[in-house]
Amino acid sequence: ADLILELPTVYSMSTAERFAFGGVKLLESLGCVDALSFGSECGDIDQLMSAARYLQNETPEQSKLMQAFMKEGMPYAAAREKVFSELIPSEILNNPNNILAVEYIKHIISSKSQMIPLTHKRAGSSYSDENINSPMASAAAIRANIESSLVKEQMPEDVFDIFSACPKHYLKNLDTAAVYHMRASGTDSIKNAPECVEGLENRIIDAARNFSTIEEITDACCTKRYTKSKIRRIILSSMLGITASMCKEVPAYARVLGAAEKGRSLLSSIKENNNIDIITKTADYKKNNKMFDIDILATDIWSLSGENNSNKQAGIDFITSPIML
Repeated sequence: ADLILELPTVYSMSTAERFAFGGVKLLESLGCVDALSFGSECGDIDQLMSAARYLQNETPEQSKLMQAFMKEGMPYAAAREKVFSELIPSEILNNPNNILAVEYIKHIISSKSQMIPLTHKRAGSSYSDENINSPMASAAAIRANIESSLVKEQMPEDVFDIFSACPKHYLKNLDTAAVYHMRASGTDSIKNAPECVEGLENRIIDAARNFSTIEEITDACCTKRYTKSKIRRIILSSMLGITASMCKEVPAYARVLGAAEKGRSLLSSIKENNNIDIITKTADYKKNNKMFDIDILATDIWSLSGENNSNKQAGIDFITSPIML
């Protein structure tokens, strides 16, 4: 990789649609990206393009039917899959990488972007498979078996060496902070979070009053319609102050995580020809930007999830430089 940029937290901790929106808009703003490549289970760009066009041109009748299915308790993804079942193969809309791929293409189309969408077929385990013994384990499997010696077999040697030297972080270490936040803030902080709809904030706060861990709260709140991942995103978004309206904003900055020689040359070109702010040193960015502030807060809270009491200070972003090769 010649250049690595960070996707702001408001997009990265969101649904596939908002994740894709942030990614496409960030790349577009650089003014130099001519293709967007992504993985998919199907590996067929024509199928993905076709699905994206159908979804992009959703009719009022299809929207109404989806709402009816959702009122019956069906999750959004399942309702969409059912409504479009005669137009889009089911495997396109029920596999996570396919779903994200379709969202990338939708935003490329809606933005009238000149970027060409490209896909490569996902190899190895499925996205949610937690079996570490497979030839190529998923990220979910590596996370689930993070303490196992088998993890070493699933990574390049250099990567494993870096991984082993770093402190591990666990969501459970944020349990007390998250429950305190919900009990102290009440429904007001929850209801403005992305994806919080139809009084779901009351359900989450009630659970926070009766349970003491994020896992217990998500278990108590999840239904066929409201998945555990959705509940977790709402809780963490609330802690960071992320609102639904923020996820609709176009990124105003691109934060550099790493660059090689070619990447540094590219950055110089971007700075000369575009209005987007390029952040290579966090401490030098002085603009008042809520999205940027949330990135900093996210790192500060993440530091609290470490496995030991060291390296839990705030402000890590201000003393950590991008990797320059």
